[in-house]
Amino acid sequence: MNLSATDPVENLPEIGTVENPAFFYDGNDLFFAYQVAPVAGSGTVVLKFDFVLDVRTLPISVEALGDAEYPVRMYAITEIIGAERTARWTALSPRFWTISFNDELVEIVFRSVTLVARSTATERPDQALRRMLATT
Repeated sequence: MNLSATDPVENLPEIGTVENPAFFYDGNDLFFAYQVAPVAGSGTVVLKFDFVLDVRTLPISVEALGDAEYPVRMYAITEIIGAERTARWTALSPRFWTISFNDELVEIVFRSVTLVARSTATERPDQALRRMLATT
């Protein structure tokens, strides 16, 4: 497979550099909250990934991102095209993202993603996620 990396088509706010993400996975869908960078308006966002096929969190420092198995950009979301990670689900047209945070890397294979909440309030991603889940 020819492997390539690109920005996702979704216009999502830039990732902040202080807080790590928080997420809730029910075996099918994954709600994922992250801090928004000050240059993008600060606050938090919550994404909903539908039909999650694979999700992994890996401890990796920003300095070691070059050693990751798939392309990763510092404090960014990268869509990976042509990865072996998605090969067994090609009939489902899966997508594969790597998402980099401070000393943490998230890899996720999924069908679709939507931004379900955005707040400019100063709160940690886990607080934003709990608040959003309590209202759904």
